[in-house]
Amino acid sequence: YFHAKLAYHIISRSQRPVQLMMDEYRNWGHDVWAVNDTLCEVAVTCRVTDGATGETLMEKRCVIPRNGIVKVGQIRTNPAHKRLFILTGTANGETFHNHYAAGRAPFALHEARRFVDIISALEPRFDAEGCWR
Repeated sequence: YFHAKLAYHIISRSQRPVQLMMDEYRNWGHDVWAVNDTLCEVAVTCRVTDGATGETLMEKRCVIPRNGIVKVGQIRTNPAHKRLFILTGTANGETFHNHYAAGRAPFALHEARRFVDIISALEPRFDAEGCWR
């Protein structure tokens, strides 16, 4: 139907050269990582928010070496609760986003659609409804 599929938007957002990511649940939480696939050192402001409430759960600055990875911190959570974490970074005057859906699988369709609605409102925006066609 001439719309990019959901996977296109998710993958293009997550494959940036400088990105924030979360690890699988371990030791009572999720580790947050800053990754730099460039040949220059990068200073990044990192923020993790709860997708449902907008509450800031972590905000830190870090410097990532070239071709490097830095552990920013850990978000404590209960694996029984399904949550969407929004990871926002700012580097070299540019803001970028990633996300992480946490909780035990499977996710109900209404939960996944709610998460996609939240993700689609992040820059760069996309048509959430068009992705389901």
